Amino acid sequence: MSALPFVMLAVVLLSLGAQPSQCSPQPPPKTADPQPSPPKRDPVVQVEIVVQPLFKELSALCTTNTPATTIFVENSKPVQVYHCIGTKLHNHTEHFKNPKAMDPADVKLSFGQRVRWVSTTPFFVVDVTKPEEPDHQPQDRLAPLRPFGVFKSEVYATQVETPEVPDVAGEKPVVQRYKVTFNIQNIGLVDPDLICTM
Repeated sequence: MSALPFVMLAVVLLSLGAQPSQCSPQPPPKTADPQPSPPKRDPVVQVEIVVQPLFKELSALCTTNTPATTIFVENSKPVQVYHCIGTKLHNHTEHFKNPKAMDPADVKLSFGQRVRWVSTTPFFVVDVTKPEEPDHQPQDRLAPLRPFGVFKSEVYATQVETPEVPDVAGEKPVVQRYKVTFNIQNIGLVDPDLICTM
């Protein structure tokens, strides 16, 4: 008897053993990795207006936990406006001399957001409009002259909230710097900035 049938039988048995059993569990199908959700935006961005008579008093309030968007107003003549970046006060006029360094002080709103200004010193909003100076960037010709329409509060209060930033239809977002003119009681007009992405 030849050994050939035994060899063939062994090859057949080995090949059958190499095949997966129909009863063995199948690996679960791969699921897509979860996509990170976009960061949640606060519908209302709060900005504090702090008024003090002397620069040294404002400097003492400038601490590491003070938001750079806080508006510090020195009640002197002429009135000076500052922002606290790190632990140092920077004059608001530096926005146009050194815009990158002042970037943390910009109040930035996106479509659907509102800003709420609060202060212990009563104030009202005179206007929110595009600046006349072309070097006040960013500027976009598609941006409305006033992001909140004809919005003004006209009555002294310690809190004022805007309507929502509108949506400007288009292929790309419209980004515009606006001047906010406040009338602060016993001080007068102050005009910090606001950047809206619409």
